[in-house]
Amino acid sequence: MIEFIPVLLVIFTGFSGIMINRNIVMKLISLDIMNTGMVCFFVLISKMSGSFPPIIHSLDEMNLDFVDPIPQAVIVTAIVIGFSTLSLSIALTAMVIERTKKVKVDDIEKKVGT
Repeated sequence: MIEFIPVLLVIFTGFSGIMINRNIVMKLISLDIMNTGMVCFFVLISKMSGSFPPIIHSLDEMNLDFVDPIPQAVIVTAIVIGFSTLSLSIALTAMVIERTKKVKVDDIEKKVGT
């Protein structure tokens, strides 16, 4: 249970950065920090199911406690999706900053008129 505390701290740090920061770039960085914390959290959860890699070399190893490979595959997919989402968000944010010449969310909303 003690290994969950740093991971939950990383998730909370990212979430509080999203809520507190008014700078749109800092919000993206906080979102990426929170995404990293969530990936670490799911890796910890999937690690709890077993302790050996799911590769059987002989029949003597059939009784070992294997790690479930499905959550690990899902995590790899989540990392790729998180990276592509972050890249798209950075590109869109760069376009918004270039057009409005503002980086604070409140100033961008005033400039756009929403």
